Amino acid sequence: MMITRQALHIAGVVRSPQLQYQLSEALAECSGIELDLRIGGLKALAPALLRGERTPSVLLVDIDITDGEDMAVLGQLSAEASRVHVPIVATAGDLSRPPCAVCCATAWRT
Repeated sequence: MMITRQALHIAGVVRSPQLQYQLSEALAECSGIELDLRIGGLKALAPALLRGERTPSVLLVDIDITDGEDMAVLGQLSAEASRVHVPIVATAGDLSRPPCAVCCATAWRT
């Protein structure tokens, strides 16, 4: 039996070119990783993440935990990703302010 290794395809959305650069640099020397990070807002770019030519192995999203819209989109994206068995890794630049209860309730209701 022959075992072949497929590349780990990481697709995602980050809010800044600096984070995109830092992640690209950190993973540059890792073999077998394809990184497709788009810069922009989660709401605008999230719908396309799971609808590309190839389903990603992992989704990476950079969110603003104080933004109710980001939290709601994350909830919707999570539901869609779970249907196709794609895990999500969410990062947030500022964790010093806790998310509001309304935002969290909205995001996790889906």
